[in-house]
Amino acid sequence: TNSVGTTYGDQLQFTTLEATSTDNEMVTEFAVYANYPNPFNPVTTIRFDIPEDAHVKLEVYNISGQRVAVLTNQVMSSGRYSVNWDASAWASGLYLYTITYQNKVTTNKMMLIK
Repeated sequence: TNSVGTTYGDQLQFTTLEATSTDNEMVTEFAVYANYPNPFNPVTTIRFDIPEDAHVKLEVYNISGQRVAVLTNQVMSSGRYSVNWDASAWASGLYLYTITYQNKVTTNKMMLIK
């Protein structure tokens, strides 16, 4: 399972969600795709591929660098994944999502417009 975190002060609170494996096709390399839609209101989908079982961490940060959500932080099987982020509790603005897989870190921008 994945978790969506919401920060209130210094506490990160979690709600359980599922990462959805979208394809049984053999994935051969790590890839992160642009979220869709972008800009979005209030839900966007982040897709990524992992070629082998490994720990994956997907986090969302505001433009000030504060972590606002942890969408996954777990060992995942190889495959193609899609994770939704519901940002209805957050203000309009630019956000960054970071995926850490093995020693690779990828960061992309996304825009929430309400």
